[in-house]
Amino acid sequence: MRLLAKSGAMALMSSAALHAGAAVTYEYDKFSDTTMVVGREGEAERGRPNITIVGAFKGRTPTKQAPPLSVAYTFISDDWQYLRCYDVEFLADGKPVKTMRSNRTGRVGSGFVIESILVDVPAAGARSMARASAVDSQVCRTELPFGEADMRNLRDVLRALTPPR
Repeated sequence: MRLLAKSGAMALMSSAALHAGAAVTYEYDKFSDTTMVVGREGEAERGRPNITIVGAFKGRTPTKQAPPLSVAYTFISDDWQYLRCYDVEFLADGKPVKTMRSNRTGRVGSGFVIESILVDVPAAGARSMARASAVDSQVCRTELPFGEADMRNLRDVLRALTPPR
């Protein structure tokens, strides 16, 4: 899998976020010489979104300062909730965190829809989120605070993207 384009990350989120898998996983792609690091806890369920933290670096070991992180949300519901409004905002200990433009994909299941929203967070913002004692996020007008597992995954992914000293 590659995290070289948003479409690849969105495809990953729309399929992988539905499968159980706690903590951080690594996947090396020898064709692109890229390692993807994914932090995810549990599964998305109807009415309970899943937050996934994604990062990538060239090679098998990070050699440059940590790149931006991607934060992905997966929602399963009876109908479209974020078709037209999918802006994502973060507060780290009450202070705004700069993000890039969010992207959205969706697909229809049998009696449900799955919506995935992906936003990139520059490295400085990701570091401030990781240092915070509380991170609150908002997708459109839905508030989604980071739980303990989300904070652990954020910190673990950021640590995995940071070159060894």
